[in-house]
Amino acid sequence: MDELEFRRRIYADPETTDSDVVEAAKADESKRSFWNEQKQLDKQLKQALKVDVPEDLASKLIWQQSADEFTRYKRRSRWYLAMAASVAFTIGIGLTMWYHQPLSIGGQALAHMQYAEMEHAHSLLPVDLNMVNAKLAS
Repeated sequence: MDELEFRRRIYADPETTDSDVVEAAKADESKRSFWNEQKQLDKQLKQALKVDVPEDLASKLIWQQSADEFTRYKRRSRWYLAMAASVAFTIGIGLTMWYHQPLSIGGQALAHMQYAEMEHAHSLLPVDLNMVNAKLAS
């Protein structure tokens, strides 16, 4: 058995009992040491996998699952709440604009003229049209 085939079989199963592998290991010291190293590594890996399970693992898993579910539900409810708030805001603005929609320009002019008589001048000096045009031109 060549070196590559021997290593492939040992990597696949370090605890193999194939006669070809055993004979190759007996014949060559480097193969035997490689096989022993792989057996030790396999034992170390198996030992590392033996982890004690905490006593409260079940309750932690249940808590984590319920917390995740609550988070997902909270995200969904935020979306619905945001949509409801947007619709309510739009309806509110629409109704406000509908009730306070401006009158026609003629109606606005009449309303202005009704209150124009009550307005007081800001200065006591008489103002003519030329002075107004001069101020507005600048």
